Amino acid sequence: MIHRTTRHLGFATLRNISIVTCALVVGCGIWPPAPVPPEPAGPVVTVLPELYEGGQTIPSEITPDGKVVVGFCVLPTVMSGQPAQAQAFRWSEDDGLVPLGSLPDKPLSFGVATNHDGSIIVGYSANPDDDTVQAWIWTAAKGMQPIPPPRDDAQSEAYDVTDDGTVFGRFAYVQEDGLIRQEPFLWSEEKGYGDFPLWGWGGTTDAAWMDPASIAPDGLSLVFDRQYPIADDEIPLGAWVAEFGLPFGDGPWIQYAIEQQGTPQFFPSPRAYISDPIMLAGSSTHIDMGAALSVPAIWTPATGIQILFDGAPGQAWCVSPDGTLVGGGNLDAGTAFIWDTRRGFQNLMVYAQQMDYLHGTDLYDQFAEVGFPSNVLGIALGNKRLVGTVGTSAFGNPCRAFVLDLP
Repeated sequence: MIHRTTRHLGFATLRNISIVTCALVVGCGIWPPAPVPPEPAGPVVTVLPELYEGGQTIPSEITPDGKVVVGFCVLPTVMSGQPAQAQAFRWSEDDGLVPLGSLPDKPLSFGVATNHDGSIIVGYSANPDDDTVQAWIWTAAKGMQPIPPPRDDAQSEAYDVTDDGTVFGRFAYVQEDGLIRQEPFLWSEEKGYGDFPLWGWGGTTDAAWMDPASIAPDGLSLVFDRQYPIADDEIPLGAWVAEFGLPFGDGPWIQYAIEQQGTPQFFPSPRAYISDPIMLAGSSTHIDMGAALSVPAIWTPATGIQILFDGAPGQAWCVSPDGTLVGGGNLDAGTAFIWDTRRGFQNLMVYAQQMDYLHGTDLYDQFAEVGFPSNVLGIALGNKRLVGTVGTSAFGNPCRAFVLDLP
């Protein structure tokens, strides 16, 4: 650990030398002295408020301009001894944390994604008593509106939304043979459900599942998380990206199969996807001393799978809009990380110590006061605003959401 007292003494000494030098120059008759540029503002950690005392506040996504964060606040029954509570939220500096409510008869709501300016938010609400789930879309004008399922007996979840309000999600229903069928969907208020070219390519829970992960802001590419296919399934194991044109179903589809290289195996995380340049972020799983170990990884068509850090379990959760920075972490406090091509993998607390040493800031102390970061879950354009969690959700300890502004 860096000895913080020594660092501050050194910074103060350099500043005193500057003051003395300036006084000597002024005394020699050089007037007026050259203007001294203001010192850049230091990093600031903001902890978002809690809806439920002792509960968890978890961000899901941040808009590219960094002005809006969406997510959910939750109070699990194991922590409270009371019925579970969960509510989607929208946060901005102007409005603070605003709960979005929930659907009728489904008291638990989860905010999952937003469009580029935070004007459209999607997610899903659940009723734990009858185990039902329904997707929704939120706007300031209409509030939270349910997305009608494609069939009456289906449960649905919304995972992402384009800038114009096209929703990407998944629905599931029980087949006549008792197995659960899962399908991805595209939906918009104007067109309803689109003629999705992959309709019918879902799977049953005993053989396969297809989990929509993310759709590009312009709606022209998307990514799936595909696991456990049956032997003659034409969809390859792993994740892939398909391109298509709007309106729904128009244009060619181009598939990028993620090559399986024995071990490790790559499974991308929902939402960790950008389309220009194409990059997925997630984890790569391999066997370590007889046990499965998942470590953070990224994938691009040019480079294939890249392991970001193989020293401990972890997950890459987010990619910056320009593909230059990746964020992730684990359930344990102090495991949040950032990664870029120049500096490689950096634990966020080590990065804070380095920044404090070089610039005389107090980022490490700010985190130490509110809790050590466990995940980086969103990165705004320019890589100057990050969102994530401090604390840990493991062992019943609550997570709190933070916003980190860097100079």
